[in-house]
Amino acid sequence: MKARLRRGVMMLRARASERSEALRWIYPVLFDPDAKLAHSRAGEGTSILDVGCGAGAVLDRYKAFGWRTFGIEINGRAVAIARAKGHDVLEGDAAAAQLPEGAYDLVRATHSIEHVLEPTVLLRQLVNSLALNGLLYIDIPNLSSLPARLAGRDFWQLDPPRHLAIPHPNALRESLATLGLAPVASWTYSFGGSLAHSLWYATTWRGGRVGWRLSDPRTTTLRVASAILVPVAELLDLLGLGDSIRVIARRQPSAQ
Repeated sequence: MKARLRRGVMMLRARASERSEALRWIYPVLFDPDAKLAHSRAGEGTSILDVGCGAGAVLDRYKAFGWRTFGIEINGRAVAIARAKGHDVLEGDAAAAQLPEGAYDLVRATHSIEHVLEPTVLLRQLVNSLALNGLLYIDIPNLSSLPARLAGRDFWQLDPPRHLAIPHPNALRESLATLGLAPVASWTYSFGGSLAHSLWYATTWRGGRVGWRLSDPRTTTLRVASAILVPVAELLDLLGLGDSIRVIARRQPSAQ
């Protein structure tokens, strides 16, 4: 019952995305690439590898459309949950994983590659694991975003020590081109809360300055600030300056 309900919800979201590709430009946070991708090849027995899959929440969605689901996850408890749901998940560090060559139709690495010391090395491994004409779907913090430029060291997505190396979007695109991938789509997306967190860091302990106590649990200031900043986040995305960037690229037959 749950699987049928999940599939029904995803089909509605996928159809909405397919009917209005403009949604990706008008309000990117409402556009659901996973729903669209899963629906586009439903029932074909295609395969997805989700890097940093957690307990398999995203893999559940693809599985509902008949995909073969694989993942990599470093958290052992999350791996156990994902495996119990029928996903083939490797426990360990993605950077050290030995991935089969040409095995996956879609490799998904959303906010994953910035957690390794050498993202370009991991990218090469992921591309090698793609089937020809397979898709690589990546999200990373956008270092060229307006929030990153204005906040500097207070940009919340720098997030040390969890984030070890964040590629600049231009470097990411260059790396993908070098690895034989052709761009399919690229856009930014932001949330009011993400902008509020950069403001929080800049005005409290992270920036070393005295300011609004946005982190004070006795107030709802952070939530209010997040709501106020939603239109700002949408405007940034319309201008391509949002604080996360999403890139989808296709492996070409000539890829090495």
